[in-house]
Amino acid sequence: SKEYLSGNIAREFRFNIWINAINFIKINPIFGFGAGIFPMIYLLKKGNWVGHTHNLFLELAFNYGIFLAFIIFIFIVILIFKSFYLLKNSFLKEDFNTSLFNKAWWSSAVLLVLSQMVDLQYYDGRVSMTLWLLLSGLLSIIKEKELNLES
Repeated sequence: SKEYLSGNIAREFRFNIWINAINFIKINPIFGFGAGIFPMIYLLKKGNWVGHTHNLFLELAFNYGIFLAFIIFIFIVILIFKSFYLLKNSFLKEDFNTSLFNKAWWSSAVLLVLSQMVDLQYYDGRVSMTLWLLLSGLLSIIKEKELNLES
């Protein structure tokens, strides 16, 4: 588009981007459209350049289908809630430093996941690696707490 090249871009509100992304997902919900195609479809349909959906799960559903987005969403939600439950119940059984570290880890993971709901920094390699590192840490916390509960 000529406006895109000249720098006079009409900014889109995220809510409008999300609504349009949902409407696009409805067109091909099972397999999605493929990675990297959202900006081109948005430009063709709406006339404005938008680089991505500004939401991790909408991006996954658009690119790869609802099934994959749902699986990843459920995996992350289970990690967050299960680790929260185990951290909450083990507060008195641990030393203060371990408890504080685990809660800081949990808070960092939740904050990074929540930030991906309103803007998608996931395409920055450092952010994506940090997100998966924090999620793997939550899994580690869950495994450690479950071992402590068994013994």
